[in-house]
Amino acid sequence: MYTTLITFVLMPVTPKIMDIVMPLNASRSLIYPLPLSYGNINVDKYYVPIMIHADCGILIAITTIVAMDTTYAVYVQHACGLFAAVGDRLHHLMESRDNELMDKSSELNAEKTTYRSIVDCIEMHKGAIQLVTDSYLHFSFGQIILDHGIDFRFPVMKKDTQNA
Repeated sequence: MYTTLITFVLMPVTPKIMDIVMPLNASRSLIYPLPLSYGNINVDKYYVPIMIHADCGILIAITTIVAMDTTYAVYVQHACGLFAAVGDRLHHLMESRDNELMDKSSELNAEKTTYRSIVDCIEMHKGAIQLVTDSYLHFSFGQIILDHGIDFRFPVMKKDTQNA
């Protein structure tokens, strides 16, 4: 993702570098990464500050998207781990119960212990489901904010209607 970002950000620098490496009789036209309009500002005169502003905005947007996706992946892995832990606990509980040799006096104690362990597993499972539900809601809300935040980040973007 960042390799593509670097390529995208360095594209506008190419004409400046080419003017130094292979100069022409006339300077090359400037390239902008986004179709931006800053009102009455002379974009050729303030090319470098505009590029810095656009590059910083693009970097922030891409970093935010990568961070959100990474966080979501961590939430999913954590939830899968919780469900796997509950399943493993139930599996070993039944396995150990089948392997024990019990007499009649300890059977009631074993039933209570097994019941308590199953109730604990159910509580752990409910907690894992609650975590999945909460993290999904938080991620969805964060994604909405991110989508609209990027829209508001570049309010000066406008389609170039003169060249169309």
